[in-house]
Amino acid sequence: MHSKAKSTAWLIVIVIVILMALTLVACGNKDGGDKAVNSISIVAGSFKESYSLDEVPDLTNAKIVVNFKGGGSQTIAITPSMVTGLDTSTTTTARTLTVTYKGATTTFIYKVSGMITIDTSFRLNAVVKEEGEGLLITVKGARASTLQNGVYAVAFTVSTTGGINLSEVSLKVERGYLISAFTISDTAKKIVISSSTGYDALPDSSDLVEIKATIPSTKGTINIQNATISDGESDYVVPSSTYNYGG
Repeated sequence: MHSKAKSTAWLIVIVIVILMALTLVACGNKDGGDKAVNSISIVAGSFKESYSLDEVPDLTNAKIVVNFKGGGSQTIAITPSMVTGLDTSTTTTARTLTVTYKGATTTFIYKVSGMITIDTSFRLNAVVKEEGEGLLITVKGARASTLQNGVYAVAFTVSTTGGINLSEVSLKVERGYLISAFTISDTAKKIVISSSTGYDALPDSSDLVEIKATIPSTKGTINIQNATISDGESDYVVPSSTYNYGG
């Protein structure tokens, strides 16, 4: 009886070891494990064929089919780190993104559309806060480094609605820049800033100007319009932006 019990115990141990090995193999192959990848393909509907300017792509349901060398395939989720070339900050007729997984790649053609052609990722936006009995509007520039030759001049119009009147404009760029501000009306100003040396490009992100303004009785908007930048050789159109103030 003792020998039979001992044999049964060993049999149980062997079964447990086999089950553990199978579990490890299954876990290792959950994402393809160490299997060599032959090719990948994008599941239909994973990417849109057309995006609007500055649209944030949604990869929630994006997937690829992974085909392994020696046979077999698996569907896995696409992560942002797997995607290159998906950029909605400029408009173009067609462009190509690439998905890479374990050395295998596949591509997808898409386009970005807008009301006007935008060839730069540079953006302007307004940050507004109450200061004393008025408003302080800070116009900020972002992504200047995306322009290969740098940004050396920025021109734009700030206009308002809802009774927000604009007054004093002051330069905020810390190094080597000049400012010209032209009053169009109580609610609109044309502003131009440019490098005083021609050598100092704008930093990637910076506060450009501050504008003092009145507080509206209810609500109003602050619009940055007709914006362009220059790299010293060519001018580029920058999209308009709007800040909503109040209820």
